[in-house]
Amino acid sequence: MQSLRTGTLLAIVLGTGVFFGVAAVFAWFNLRPAPAPADIVLAYIRASYAHDYTAVWELASDEDKTYKTREQYLAENPPYTGAKLELARRLAEWIEFRLISTAEQNGQIIVTARLKVPDLNQPEIQTLMAEADRATGSAQELLDRLQALRDSGNLKWLETDEAYTLVAQRDGLRLSLHWSGAVVITLEGNIKDNLPFEFYPV
Repeated sequence: MQSLRTGTLLAIVLGTGVFFGVAAVFAWFNLRPAPAPADIVLAYIRASYAHDYTAVWELASDEDKTYKTREQYLAENPPYTGAKLELARRLAEWIEFRLISTAEQNGQIIVTARLKVPDLNQPEIQTLMAEADRATGSAQELLDRLQALRDSGNLKWLETDEAYTLVAQRDGLRLSLHWSGAVVITLEGNIKDNLPFEFYPV
């Protein structure tokens, strides 16, 4: 009986040692478990809502990035900066995310979630954003007013269900944002005969 207890105790000690050894390796190499699909989607939602398009670019799939360079994407989607970005990020932190389902389909992961987000069209929010756009110093006073709006219960919210597609890459899961769906329009100019106009080179 004593031998059994000793063996059990030894197994626990060895198991504990292995656990902390693995934990030490992860800590030493700064390794972290891969984020869950829902976590990646929430990060994208918050970055997109806050107009933090530099962060959105990092979460886009490699396939999307073959259609637009980082410079092109940021030129088309200028990110917020300064006080306006701070204000938008604070609002994004308040987004409520409830996972509905996670499903695999054709090698992709589909995450469906119910979102509750602050209404950016609320006049009080619009006013704060306009002031933040002109601000040159600290955003703290604007953040305090935003917090007061929420604490008073007067912050308006929008609710919606959304689905997001993720694809696996060598560096982890990324959002498929379907940038390839952009329609390319080619315009051509032709000069027809017998028109009542005259054209001269400039």
